[in-house]
Amino acid sequence: MTSEGYPFVSYVISGRSAGSQKRRFKLYFDLNTGEDRVNVGSLGEPTEDQKKRADLIFYNCMRTRNGTIFVTNGAQTDVNVFENRPARNFYSGFGAATAEEILGDWGYEPDAPLFTPRIALVKGEGRDALFAIAARQSDDDPSVLTRELSLNVSNSTATGIATYKGLHESEAQPWRGIDLDSLGLCLLRFPIRGVEPEEIRDSTYNIIDQRFVVASVAAIYNGKSWIFSEPRNRWNSLEEFEAEKEARK
Repeated sequence: MTSEGYPFVSYVISGRSAGSQKRRFKLYFDLNTGEDRVNVGSLGEPTEDQKKRADLIFYNCMRTRNGTIFVTNGAQTDVNVFENRPARNFYSGFGAATAEEILGDWGYEPDAPLFTPRIALVKGEGRDALFAIAARQSDDDPSVLTRELSLNVSNSTATGIATYKGLHESEAQPWRGIDLDSLGLCLLRFPIRGVEPEEIRDSTYNIIDQRFVVASVAAIYNGKSWIFSEPRNRWNSLEEFEAEKEARK
């Protein structure tokens, strides 16, 4: 909750490889649905490496529908096909299907050897937020473990879900199912503060290791609709990206 008692959500991405870093957020207003979405896209023309992983690194990370906001780390937000077969998604399928059922259609990401978990947050008008994850059971067991958990988020401390253990460690490892006796283990408390969406966005951006942070965005529910910040992108062009890399040499 903001200091004025309004619910908020935020999303941030980081990257260690050039392909993961050459990304940016963009806010769109969907003329067909009258609702907002935030897209994770390429910074400039996608590289060949990015094209190979496009379905994993480019996606809508936030979408609203009838007062509910869906935040995820992948195509499970609103894509209805995965590996050439139908798959449920949060934007059109949540309600008819549970979060666990939707993530069960997708499983963890096929980005060997990491096999990054797929995560999701669903926040409606009430006090509760729903967190969910699909993770690989273990390095030796490729089966999928799904978990979901509803929490009251009316207190002043932000709760977030992370894909990696040791979020701030340089060699953070993705969660595995054997680590998750309780989904609460990958829920973290964050010192995010602010009143306006831009303040929440910047607070979220600043909690991530500044060597790797790429972009952040936030939205606040004002009792009628979700009000979005403009995204904060570390780089707005390839020229800015290359200039920073050159300055670090």
